Amino acid sequence: RFTCRHFYPGQLVIRSVIVQSLPYFDVIMIQGVLFLSVLSLVLGQNCPEKQGLFPDARQCDKYLECHEGIGEEKLCPDGLMFNDQLTTFRYPCDYPIDVDCSTRPELQPAQPTENCPHQFGIYFTGDSSHCDTFVNCAFGIAYEFNCPEGLAFNPDTNRCDWPDESPICDAEAYLGFKCPADEFSPFFNPDYPKYPHTQDCTKFFFCVRDANGERRPRLQSCGFERAFNAAILDCDSIENVPTCKV
Repeated sequence: RFTCRHFYPGQLVIRSVIVQSLPYFDVIMIQGVLFLSVLSLVLGQNCPEKQGLFPDARQCDKYLECHEGIGEEKLCPDGLMFNDQLTTFRYPCDYPIDVDCSTRPELQPAQPTENCPHQFGIYFTGDSSHCDTFVNCAFGIAYEFNCPEGLAFNPDTNRCDWPDESPICDAEAYLGFKCPADEFSPFFNPDYPKYPHTQDCTKFFFCVRDANGERRPRLQSCGFERAFNAAILDCDSIENVPTCKV
């Protein structure tokens, strides 16, 4: 006969065991079964379902992995967040821009290295007039990248974008061109006017209006065997632009 006088979550305390007819081995087996049953009950209390991955209530890079109702706390690598919106069989840790951490803002302590603020992540390394450089950090090692010519890094998307659409970039300073005031000509498009590049005849600038109505420059290329023809303010066959020597 077993008498259990005290019970605590996660621990079974048997104060008095009176064995009348059971062999010692059977007593040990029963104790083990009881302990595992209680442990399973306690660990399973945090599992919303028997199987699955579930976000921690307070910490964005922590989650609960449940198998058969038993939960195990897991932590994403430093710099990555648990994304419960990912499809099954995908790695559950994702970049911060793809995860909503507004209701669980706590994070593990950062583990920075010389060139990485976190072990993992994509980070801008330039300034407002040099907007094309960034690093991709993996295991604390920074791998350097540059955006294609004319594009700038956008920290809101972790992608290369038009300079005027990146919040950290001064498009005029970066491209070295300022859109002139509105003007009129037979070939002038007031919505997307084009202007020659002063140092490369195969490229040109065109101007777009931002949210404030200000005109901002963008750089484009005319393409293979074509050049910008200032006479028509557009790209043309390079044969029609004799001043362009490639």
